Amino acid sequence: SSLPVREGDLESDQLMFDLDQGFTQGFTQEQVDEMNQQLSQTRSQRVRAAMFPETLEEGMEIPSTQLDQAQPTAVQRLSEPSQMLKHAVVNLINYQDDADLATR
Repeated sequence: SSLPVREGDLESDQLMFDLDQGFTQGFTQEQVDEMNQQLSQTRSQRVRAAMFPETLEEGMEIPSTQLDQAQPTAVQRLSEPSQMLKHAVVNLINYQDDADLATR
């Protein structure tokens, strides 16, 4: 049994085909592999930069994957709890130092 074909379905299929043909910016497999390798290498650097920005070397620039500045990346969202924990630990250490100084 065959499904009935509506005229609109054929037109949308043709449109999709035309859109695919219109995409002429081709990359070689080697270029794609190189871009993927660069992105993979920087993934851990982006995580490290988001979670521990003080560990970055001076002048080191990590390419951003953020397309919309109003929307944080997944790495930025995931790093928020560790940043809050790190700040809480620093505050506790500072509080302990202040308490030690006050008792002297």
